[in-house]
Order: sequence, then structure tokens, then C-alpha cells
Amino acid sequence: MPLLAGVQALAEAGNVTGASGRNWAGYGEQVELPANFSPSTGRC
Repeated sequence: MPLLAGVQALAEAGNVTGASGRNWAGYGEQVELPANFSPSTGRC
């Protein structure tokens, strides 16, 4: 999926959505990310 211009820089700077904390708190234990997952790009 293509990224919008500037989104990767925002993610690398630590910016997250307002709901991301609630989502991880509610569902994070059910999510398994690959070992080589990059949070700033959402890709492996």
C-alpha cells in the first residue's frame, strides 16, 4: 500500500494516531508482528 507524502517521516519521529494506544491496549496481545517488522513503514 502506498504511503502518503510525509507519513514515514512522521512515524519515524514517533507520531501515532490518537487511538493507537487504546487499540494496542485492547487488542495488542492478539497481534503477532514479524521479527523484521518496521514500525515506521509498517512493512517487513
